[in-house]
Amino acid sequence: MEATKAEEPFLRHVETDVLIPKMMREKAKELCAEKVTAFNHCCKETGFLMVFKCRDENAALKECLTVQ
Repeated sequence: MEATKAEEPFLRHVETDVLIPKMMREKAKELCAEKVTAFNHCCKETGFLMVFKCRDENAALKECLTVQ
C-alpha cells in the first residue's frame, strides 16, 4: 500500500521555522564545543573590545557552525 498525500505527515510552520533550526544550532554547538568555549573565554577576558580582539575566534566558530 502506498501512502497518499492525505496520509503523509506534514510539519507545522513552527516546526519548520523555529524548532528544526533550533535543534540544528544546538547540535552544531555540541560538535563545535571547543570553538564555542574559546570564543566565550575570549569575550569574557576582553569585555567591550571583544569586537576587535576576538575576530579570529569568531571566524573559527562561524566556520565550524556553517560546516555542521
